Amino acid sequence: MKYEKKNDLELVALIKDKADSEAFKEVCRRYENIFYKICQKYVNPITLSGINPQDVFDEKTYILFHCVKSYNPSKKTKLGTWIGNYARYLCLNSINTRKFIVPTTDNDIQKHIEDSQATD
Repeated sequence: MKYEKKNDLELVALIKDKADSEAFKEVCRRYENIFYKICQKYVNPITLSGINPQDVFDEKTYILFHCVKSYNPSKKTKLGTWIGNYARYLCLNSINTRKFIVPTTDNDIQKHIEDSQATD
């Protein structure tokens, strides 16, 4: 294919300027393993936080597209590094967001409502 010979900067330019789906498919082919490898490191903490790891993996295409669209080559960062960091922060944010969610039952909520009304 003609896209296999293009470098990352050329592919990013095609995606940003011309919305070239074939160029995006090539970026996905090149970097999906980095995405999976980074996310795989966080499977246990993600699972312990109550999130199905598959939900994180299913966001791969969206995350890769967002990475390409937000990539700025003038910052002297490689596209693979940018994608890897983005995947890492996706996992960490997923874990941290769930830390503040306390599992409750309807009875707990009802008791809290009654207690708060009693003090008014």
